[in-house]
Formats: sequence, C-alpha cells, structure tokens
Amino acid sequence: MAARPPTVTPSRSPLPSRAARHAPPPERSRFQRILRWALWLIVPLLAIVAGSLVGLVYAFAKVPVLDQVPAAQTTVFLDRKGAEIATLSPTENRRIVPLSTIPKNMQLAVLAAEDRDFYKHGAISYKGMLRATLANLRNAGVSQGGSTITQQYVKNAYPSVGRSRNLFRKLKEAVIAVKLEKKYTKDQILGFYLNTVYFGRGAYGVDAASRTFFKNRPARKLTLAQSALLAATIRAPEFYSKKENFKSTKIRRDYVLRVMQERGWITEKQATGAINTPVHESSSAPSSGIAESPAPYFLEKVRQYLLDKYGATRLAQEGFRVQTTIDLGMQKEAEQTIRRVLDQTGDPKASLVALDPKTGAVRAMYGGKDFAKEPFNYATDARRQAGSTMKPFVLEEALNEGYSVNSVFPGPNKFTVQGHEYSNFGTESFGPITLMDATRHSVNTVYVQLIEKVGPQKVADLAMRTGLSDTIEDGRFSPERKPVLDPKVPLALGASDVSTLQLASAYGTWANQGVHHQAYLVEKVTNSNGRLVERHQDPGTPVVRPNIANTITAALRGVVEGGTATAARLPDREVAGKTGTTSNSVDARFVGYDANLVTSVWMGYENKNPKKPPKRLTGIHGIGEVTGGSLPAVIWRQFMEQATANLAPLPFPDPTFDGIVLNPTTTSATTTTTTAPPPPPPTVTQPTFPPQTTQPPLQPPSSTFGVVPSSTLPGPGGTNQGAPQLGRDQSTDPNNSG
Repeated sequence: MAARPPTVTPSRSPLPSRAARHAPPPERSRFQRILRWALWLIVPLLAIVAGSLVGLVYAFAKVPVLDQVPAAQTTVFLDRKGAEIATLSPTENRRIVPLSTIPKNMQLAVLAAEDRDFYKHGAISYKGMLRATLANLRNAGVSQGGSTITQQYVKNAYPSVGRSRNLFRKLKEAVIAVKLEKKYTKDQILGFYLNTVYFGRGAYGVDAASRTFFKNRPARKLTLAQSALLAATIRAPEFYSKKENFKSTKIRRDYVLRVMQERGWITEKQATGAINTPVHESSSAPSSGIAESPAPYFLEKVRQYLLDKYGATRLAQEGFRVQTTIDLGMQKEAEQTIRRVLDQTGDPKASLVALDPKTGAVRAMYGGKDFAKEPFNYATDARRQAGSTMKPFVLEEALNEGYSVNSVFPGPNKFTVQGHEYSNFGTESFGPITLMDATRHSVNTVYVQLIEKVGPQKVADLAMRTGLSDTIEDGRFSPERKPVLDPKVPLALGASDVSTLQLASAYGTWANQGVHHQAYLVEKVTNSNGRLVERHQDPGTPVVRPNIANTITAALRGVVEGGTATAARLPDREVAGKTGTTSNSVDARFVGYDANLVTSVWMGYENKNPKKPPKRLTGIHGIGEVTGGSLPAVIWRQFMEQATANLAPLPFPDPTFDGIVLNPTTTSATTTTTTAPPPPPPTVTQPTFPPQTTQPPLQPPSSTFGVVPSSTLPGPGGTNQGAPQLGRDQSTDPNNSG
C-alpha cells in the first residue's frame, strides 16, 4: 500500500501579544488631523452652497411667457467719434404657425440636426453632454454642443439668460428648461422652438425661413430635401445660408438626411433622392440699412460679431447703440483710392484694412466693390496665400532665438532643401548676404535656409501669437477662420493662406514694439436704456522684446527705401513694409506701417472654378506681371498719404543689432552688438506718374503706375513652372518672392 502523504498544516503568523492588541493606535500627525477636520467641514459646506445656488436659481428663474414675442428695436451704429452712420431695423420676419401645419419631415429633420433623442430624454440630456464633451476633447475645441432643443429654446425666447459661456448661465438655462418641461408637453416645446429659431437672412421660425429661402413657399409645402436644408442651417445660419458656402451646406444637409435614414424616419430611397437634389436658394444680402451705409462690409462684420456674441434674439430686441472703431475719413479714402487705381473693366478684386497698432482698432476696411451684389468680404473672409509677407515672421523667430540680423548666409540663385529646389526671382545670385539685405531684396534661397535652421513649427507658432490668429468672430456667421500654417519650409515663402486683416494685425505688433493688440471693430455697446453692455478693453500682449520688433522694422524700412517696395515711399515720414507675390502672380500684397497706422493691401482675381488654374495678375494697366511692389504698393501709398495727413510723422525707434552673427565662412558664430545708423531720408521727387511716387515705370512707358525697374532691383514676383504645387486654390512656387 502506498505511503500516505504527510499532512502539512499551513503556517499562521503568530498572534500579537495581549499588550500589543490593547495598545492605542499610532497618533496621527498634526497635518492629518487638520486635513480630516477640514474635509468634514468643507465637503458639507460645499454641498450646502451648491444646493442653495441651485435652489435659488430654480426659485427665481421665471419661465418666459410663450404667447408674447418681445418687440423688435432698431440697432444704431456709430463711428469712432459717436456720429450715427447706419441703423439695423429688424422688422422681424417671423410667422407663427401651429405645429400641425409643419410637415413631419421638417420636424424630424430638426431633431436629426439638433437633438435626435428629444422625445426620450428630459430637459437636459446627460448623454448628449457626454457625447459633446468627448467630441470636443478629440477635436481640441468646441465642435459639438450638448444643449437640448428645450435649452436652445430658452436661449431663443429668453434673452436675459444671456449667451455667456459660464457655469451660472448654463445652470440658469437648465433650470428654466426643467420648468418648461414640467409645464408644457414635448410637442408644445418643439412647436415653440420651430417658431422662434433663427435660420439666417432675418428669418425667424420655419415658416418665415421657408418663404425666404424657397420663393415664398409656406412651410406646409416643404419637401424632404428642403426640410433637411433648413434644419442644416440652424447650427451656423449666417454661414450655411450664403450662396458661396453651398458646398458646405450640402454636406451638412446630406448628413442630416443620413441621420434620418439611420433612425428609420425615412427610407434609403427617400434619403438618396433628397441627397441627389441640388441646393437651390435665393442669395440676396440681408435687408437692412447696412447695404446703403458708407461702410457696408465693415458694418456687416460688426453685425456678425454682435450675432456671435449676443445672439439674434437679443440683437433684435435690445436696441443696441454700437460705437465702432471706424474713421469715416479713412474709410472714404480707402474706397476712393482703390476705385481710382483699379478703374477699368476686368480689373482684379482688392481689399484693404487699416488699423491703429497701439490699440488694434480697425479704422478702415475695404472688402469689395459692391456689397449689394457681392456681400462676400475679401478683407476678412478671403484667405489667400501670403507670399513673401511671411518672411518677416521667419526673421522674427531667428531674432527671438538670439541670432543677429547681421548674420551672413549664402544667397545662390538656387538652393535645395529636403529634396526641393528653391530659386530667386530671375535665378539671380546674391553671394554672401546679411539677413538685413536678404529681407530688403526678398532673397528666397536665404529664407529657406533660415526657416530650416530655426524650425518651421516655431515660426508658425510665433506668427500666430504675433497676430495671424486674429478673427473678428469665430466663423459661426461668416466664412472667417483662423489660418492653418503648414509647418514646412515653403511657409517662409508664403505657402499658407491668411487674410488681409490678419496680416495688418500681425504687422501692427512690430509697429507697436512687440506688443500685440487684437484687431477689433466695436468700442462699446449700450442698450436702449443706456446701460453699458460692453466696452472694449485690451491691455496688450507682449510677444517679443521691443528691440526685436524694432530690428524687424529697420529691416522692413530697407524694403521701402531701397528694396522691392520703393513705390510705397511717403514724402514726410518713415515707413516700413513688405511685398508679397504668389506663384504665377496669382496674388499680390503689400503690408506696411508708420508709427501711427498699419495698412494691408491685397489684390487678386476670384477663383470661381477650382478645377481650373487661377487667373494671373498680368497685363493690368500696362504692367506685364503685377507684383506686391507695383499696384498694391501704389494703392497703399496713395491711401496712406491721405490717411496720415493729420497724424504726426513720428520716427521709428533705433534698434541695437545684437545677437549671434552666423557666418558661412567660419566654423563658429561670433557675437556682436552694434547700433543701427540712421538711414538716409528717402529722396522724393515730383514724378509725372503716378502722383507723388519716385518710381519710373516697370514695363512699357504706357504704364500709369510707378514701380522699380527690374534692372535696378531684384524683381519680387518670380515663378517656376516646374515647382511643386502647394496650397488650396493656387500653388505657392518655391521661387516666389516679393
């Protein structure tokens, strides 16, 4: 018989002694005792405060009277001096109709677009809030909202709730929404919402929107495709309701239709048929006094800003008096200058923005020729390639890293970086050249070396902080957007798209010795009772040291006094600026400033068919190829002569040229400090054309505009047909300049 395995008794730890078992627990530290008592006191106190706050809001929050629509009041626009310049009279286009007359497809389309679980959740959708939070975290920004239709209705019908993005406003909104859902049915609330929500073009409610967008068609006759289209506009009504944005509108509409299909509200056949329906709407500008004002593009942007900040209902009801930043004298001069220079049929589009660098106040804005026919604002909403106006941002980063403007780089006619070949205009070779002179003559091969050395991402980040990120409103009511700067070597030559306003704002930082003030249009807003609603305040944000900004200004003075922009010289004051010309002369820019005013000018044709090559700026007014140093610089000079006539000609501060001096002929950098000598004053003669310029004609003698002869200075608009294509609408040639 097999031996029985031995029995193993599991070992047990010895029991503590009787004295140890009855010993007192170790004494807590003083910090632990304080923390314990603090938690016992603070947690209940916070709970009491939070509960009291919710209770107070719930007790005092009044449910709006739903059968009374507040009377609309006129908004008054004032110039910088307080003189009335226009009014916005919102004789509200609103028609109240019973829910029973609104097609079921229209109701379901709105639910698909805004709150697909409306009939399943209460006044607040915690699932929707979580989904929106996760989406916003994924996109690193606000891409979705978590408000239910009931909460949205509260914002539409109850202006006193406000639109501030803070916890108390959301709490008040949520409490009123809860009260509403206790008092009214879901169908009633949906009916209230559909009769008050804003669809764009002054239309409040689905019936008014149907008649506005579809040739007076009543809501009861809306088709599935039309219903989805209206529902799609609710998210950003001023954007999606504009003809130039129909591509985005169709994408949004088709998304709504697919949601309806996924929910089983329509069949796949119905969804496909509606998706195949083209987007057709009327495309008139909003009817108001803005179109007839002396600054329609400026005031329309002000209106969009107010819509974004206060909402359509509050703007229509509170009778705002809006004091703007506009200087009507400068505005008139901007209009007259561009129309005087571009006075022929077939001339290109142009835009101009002038602002005060010490505050960011926009003094003039030319966004187009005819607002009534074409309300698209080319000054703020058109993002076109920057060309060589981006080069100073590369210099800014180099100076910020401690390099000297006296650093010397080779300036060959061609230079290869990361497998791409870049060349100067006319394949001109400059030999060893300082950064100061490379800026003056816009040497491409130097600047691609410089951006590779300091890093394109650093340049992009600093450029955004300098002012390229500026917008007037966040794009909910217009195509205005912040630029996306591609952090690659071609950024140095202007491969990314920016607006005329953004360049003006960024250059203003250098004019203001390194302190940035965000561009703005509204000084203050009061309501009909005289109560102050808003006052602009901006102490300024330091971006770079004053000496860096002043060094950039010194380099840009050289551009005007002896470089690619001598056509921009002013007879009585120091000015600094930079030209920019994109590939094949598709866009031409000049941005410049004196100590008082920054002005940014753009010129180019509208690219109506993205499948075709954009139209070039050639053969205009006798100029074979328009560059930033020709017509844009002429417009800038003629405008600035009048705009600064009553402003003192203040000198720029003299910088100290310090920092590490890079030299390609040595193995180590040297450090020097020199003070910039005062440049000689520009010589100004009385020419025959154009008035008050010192430049002879660039091309044939028949030209009516003065520019620098190409035999004297390196030309600012070179192209290379074999260059890689970059950008959205047109290419940025690695060899552009200007």
